[in-house]
Amino acid sequence: MYIFKFNIKPAIEFDPTGKLGLNFLTIGLAHKETNEQIDIVRTVLENKEELDWFEKNEEAIRNEKCPAKAERTSSVAERMHEAYEALDVDSWTEEKLDGMLGELYEFRSHHELWFAFPGQDLPNIFFAANDNGHEISCHDDDLTFAYDVDISSLFDEAKRVKKFV
Repeated sequence: MYIFKFNIKPAIEFDPTGKLGLNFLTIGLAHKETNEQIDIVRTVLENKEELDWFEKNEEAIRNEKCPAKAERTSSVAERMHEAYEALDVDSWTEEKLDGMLGELYEFRSHHELWFAFPGQDLPNIFFAANDNGHEISCHDDDLTFAYDVDISSLFDEAKRVKKFV
């Protein structure tokens, strides 16, 4: 089981004078028992309101299960990827296709990190409830992972770093 660790540093590469107030936010994990550290993603934090996404979506992240069903046990990110791959635009009715796309998009908007930082080039990282509790997972071209996490630490860390922005 992992806990979230957020680290914030001035983004001097983009904002050498500090006038823009840009920061780098690194979202990482630390194993509860071994303290193994894993950096998940680094993004530019343009303003503290971007961190509000975590608070606004806390209930969904804590409670909603992925609408994409899987034949085998897989991460939320893998199931979402497979759901988009399985869309049958040639044989499904427009109503069925729109319904499925709407359901997947709605889930993504509450669970996918990109929605906290729109416009940034981020991998498809999801925070969601799973059969074991909660996970952070990714299924992208160059990156695939899934970790069971203490989800409360996600919201604690978002609140903590917001004080420093």
